Amino acid sequence: MKRRLIALACSLAALCAADAALAQSRKVDEAALTAAARNNRSRVIIMMEAPGSGGQQEAYNDPGAYLRTALGAQAVGIQTIVAGSSVAEVTTDGLRRLGNDTRVKRVFLDRVAKPQLSDTTRLMGAVPSWAGGQEGKGALVAVLDTGVQNDHPFLRGRVVAEACFSSTAASESATTACPNNGREMIGAGAARPCTLDDCNHGTHVAGIVAGLDGHQNSTSPRLDGVARGAGIVAVQVFSTFTSGCDGGAATCVASYTSDQLRGLLHVKKLVETDRMPIAAVNMSLGGGRHEANCDSESPLTEVVNDLARLNVAVVIAAGNEAFTNAIDEPACIRAAISVGAVDKNNVVADYSNSSQLVTLLAPGSDVTSSSVGGTFVEMSGTSMAAPHVAGAIALLRTAAPNRSLADIVGALRSSGVSVTDARNNLARQRIQLDRALAALNVPAAAASCPSEGGEADLVSRVTRSAPGADPSAARMAAGAACTPPAAAPAPPPAPVAPAPPAFTPDAGGRILIR
Repeated sequence: MKRRLIALACSLAALCAADAALAQSRKVDEAALTAAARNNRSRVIIMMEAPGSGGQQEAYNDPGAYLRTALGAQAVGIQTIVAGSSVAEVTTDGLRRLGNDTRVKRVFLDRVAKPQLSDTTRLMGAVPSWAGGQEGKGALVAVLDTGVQNDHPFLRGRVVAEACFSSTAASESATTACPNNGREMIGAGAARPCTLDDCNHGTHVAGIVAGLDGHQNSTSPRLDGVARGAGIVAVQVFSTFTSGCDGGAATCVASYTSDQLRGLLHVKKLVETDRMPIAAVNMSLGGGRHEANCDSESPLTEVVNDLARLNVAVVIAAGNEAFTNAIDEPACIRAAISVGAVDKNNVVADYSNSSQLVTLLAPGSDVTSSSVGGTFVEMSGTSMAAPHVAGAIALLRTAAPNRSLADIVGALRSSGVSVTDARNNLARQRIQLDRALAALNVPAAAASCPSEGGEADLVSRVTRSAPGADPSAARMAAGAACTPPAAAPAPPPAPVAPAPPAFTPDAGGRILIR
């Protein structure tokens, strides 16, 4: 008996040592091994080696088919995301097999991220930007969130394309939130919000980006989103859960990293193949804790880098855990634009994560925006700060169409209002749109017009890539009433006085908006 116990102990020790070595190799996430040991299986994202770097063409092209053969009963729910990557629920033994498979590049735990829960636009300098003709007409912002109510009065005509990527995982009490009850849906109605309270989130975020002429009641002042002339590409990436909810709630929503990956790849396709003028992606979601960039730890890094190379900003909420030296994932990806929150007194919000990894600050407290059901609500969080930045980038992209993403982000950082976080004495810039326009040398009254082939071209691209899309929404996003600036005329003869500028100083030197 004693010998048997010793042998068992040695066997367990060997297995533990093997798992430790596997995690140490960084090929298989330690968190994935831990989850599998606790739950018998863990849901993981499996990235394959590219052909020519140790992988085989067949395994890369259809990883789902390869893994079904390679793992057998050690995995269930295997689904190909795209060539080179798949998602599955894998046992500990299966993870060991993957760790020893030369065709496999990395195995990531498919983490679950949760939502990061009128005067804000004035605070950040949007009003003089609008007065100068800069409203983001011609730009689109992709909102990866809980869906968007496309017929809300604040967003009517704003949503030009929709998609849903949402997983069902019975072992984790997760159910798809796509309207067709599938794991994917593309086209009109695909991003319809689910029916839980948390499903309000995406509609609120979309209103901050591009809402137009909203009124809480008959006597309330007008509300507008930051890029009130832009359009929205609504991408629903959340599932509904009946366990593991915060505060002991019976139901909640959360987003699998694999669904975020599919959503980002869809946006990349819309930009590369369908030539849709998406200026920014907003992701008001996240989780975890990272004190340094997490590029090697996130399966989203590659597609975020690809979008940045396409001049598409991926704007992500820094998180609401009140960290003073860390932020959430995926905001910790180096190429992402991570956003912390300030309140209406320009003080870093006490809930906002703060660290050297934060790119920009924006208003995030007590922000009034659209709510499911056609109403308006106040919400607070870095979730609300991020869409202020996404909208600002869309507006700046149409105002300065020949400037790179690096130029635009650089202008926001160099022209913003410096705010020091009293908790850690770290200073970051709160965006200031009118100053950013000046930093990009944009004439104050320059027209903001569609890129590419203008309105007709954008309508064609939207309806081609999103069957059932409302052409009137595409026309609104294209800025049908916008008149492109005429070519610069030859210098007038000396006696002819130049036209007055759009911003004219009065006798006291103040700038008046004309």
